[in-house]
Amino acid sequence: MRVLVVSNAGHGHLFPLIPIVRRLIAAGHEAVIAVPSEFVATVQGLGLPARGIAAQSRSEAEREQQRRYLEQLPQPQRSAEGIGAFVASGEAGLAELDALCAELAPNVILREQMAHGGWLLGERRQLPVVVFDSLPLPGEAWATLAGGRFEEARAKAGLALESSARSLAGALTLLSGPRAWFDYVAPNAMLFRPSDAIAPPEAAPAWLSALPEPLVYATLGAALGREPARWRALLAGLARVDASVVATIGPELELTSLGAIPPNVRALRFVPQQFVLERCDAALSHGGYGSLMGALARGVPQVALPSGAADEAQNAARLVRLGAGIALAPDERAPEHIAAALRRVLREPGPRWAAQRVAREIEALPPIDEVVGWIEAMAAP
Repeated sequence: MRVLVVSNAGHGHLFPLIPIVRRLIAAGHEAVIAVPSEFVATVQGLGLPARGIAAQSRSEAEREQQRRYLEQLPQPQRSAEGIGAFVASGEAGLAELDALCAELAPNVILREQMAHGGWLLGERRQLPVVVFDSLPLPGEAWATLAGGRFEEARAKAGLALESSARSLAGALTLLSGPRAWFDYVAPNAMLFRPSDAIAPPEAAPAWLSALPEPLVYATLGAALGREPARWRALLAGLARVDASVVATIGPELELTSLGAIPPNVRALRFVPQQFVLERCDAALSHGGYGSLMGALARGVPQVALPSGAADEAQNAARLVRLGAGIALAPDERAPEHIAAALRRVLREPGPRWAAQRVAREIEALPPIDEVVGWIEAMAAP
């Protein structure tokens, strides 16, 4: 079986697909990941085959400008414009994806939810599409949010109009998380147990087990992690918490840009988060799907600081709805508010009990290895 995997740039888009791709390859199938050109090196750094889509390429400055623009918009305008930007990216890359499809002759397309180029390609080539989705909605809801953009995209691609956007769900929708996490589960959806994107070394670093308890893990993800000002504000709050903190700032920030690191904080560019999550008592993040689900799978209560991305706000709301953590709005990010929220999830039993309940629900899901068989069943002859 040959699989064309389509993803936008960004770790939050790509990384949930990586465990699936690895298992497809391990099962003897061919898989190639198509991403915006500037993200090819990231995919290849994971040891996986990649092809760049030049028409979708954008500089980091352009992506940051878009993120800041969306962040200041009210809902639902933020969602509509954010979706529109992803649809436009899919339109821009369709010709290159079409040529790649002709070259590789895949039996199935695997795409992440916002990689709309993969959606249009599947419709044009009449290939089955498997969609990894962390924010599933009925097609009618997507169509309403996007305000006609999906219809416009189909028209530009020479496809028949479809006002309900029903085809966005593909032949199969993959949901990685417990049923209670999702507001909507499509009839063609299959749920499975989340899996870490990057395989860690064999053993955790020795210094990790030597840190005094309680332990907090802090991350702001790939995009927000590039902003020293956000980290300085966060560190000021972490300094007020009576806990050890492991903070991963990402590969692009210089530690010196963060100012004085509090004595209770160990700031690193990277450490496999699996090791930290398996022994930490609380986590703090930007509300990215991977960060939240990784902690929930281990029963760790959390504090979410969602940015302007629409998915982060919705993820944080789901965390709160499950009782497994606290979300802080942009006007609640003063150091004292961050410290107070962390103290709550560290000391109060409610969030921990809720997180542990969710972890049991996740453990009961089918393992990710079964996803290979599901995709095989979808593949065209």
